[in-house]
Amino acid sequence: MRLLVVDDVAVNRTLLAMWLERMLPGCTVEMAAGGKEALALYKEKQFDGVLLDYRMPDMDGREVAIALRQIATGMGHTLAIIMLTADTGVDVRDIADKLVEKPLHIGDIMTALATVGLLRLVQGQLNTSQTAGVPEELRGLLPKVVETLQGQVHRACVALSSQDWNALRFEAHGMRGVAANFNLASVLVAAESLEAATEKRDPGCIGQIVDWLTAAITRCAAECTCSQE
Repeated sequence: MRLLVVDDVAVNRTLLAMWLERMLPGCTVEMAAGGKEALALYKEKQFDGVLLDYRMPDMDGREVAIALRQIATGMGHTLAIIMLTADTGVDVRDIADKLVEKPLHIGDIMTALATVGLLRLVQGQLNTSQTAGVPEELRGLLPKVVETLQGQVHRACVALSSQDWNALRFEAHGMRGVAANFNLASVLVAAESLEAATEKRDPGCIGQIVDWLTAAITRCAAECTCSQE
């Protein structure tokens, strides 16, 4: 998956790019400081999605989104646009696929990526360590932690299939707690995203997040197996 982050504030776009690269290994993230640069980059590289700040000095987010749509249509390319804004009452449904309000939280960003259908592009591409952040004194508990998470994600899948939103939220909350206690960053963000997404009750979006969560837990299990050999 290829993403473009567009924001005129350097620290904002850098932070968001770092979040995305950390949480979505295998994802390529590039940055643009404004609308004109974003349009030039898109013409060259045709990104799958653009995370676009609404308030910028050279071109505002609406102008950039309209221009991006025109370019994408001319190229026969499918483009997902996620608008980012601190302005209240902004309505961008006619030009953007999703609106995320600032201050940004990585869980909101991941939910937005799932909503617009982009998260599925990185399933199975978790290629960096999922357990590197676990404190040394807790590593002996990892097999039991993974077993717990596997049971929780299985029950989450069952709840999703029956659209039992309360049960799904319960399992997501539980996974969030376990991941936080053991500093499993990808699992934590996925669980937070799942818990938030249950409020929307969108099976397609939730299914993508569950798949992402399952992939992260599977990678944790593989790392535990390797460490015991």
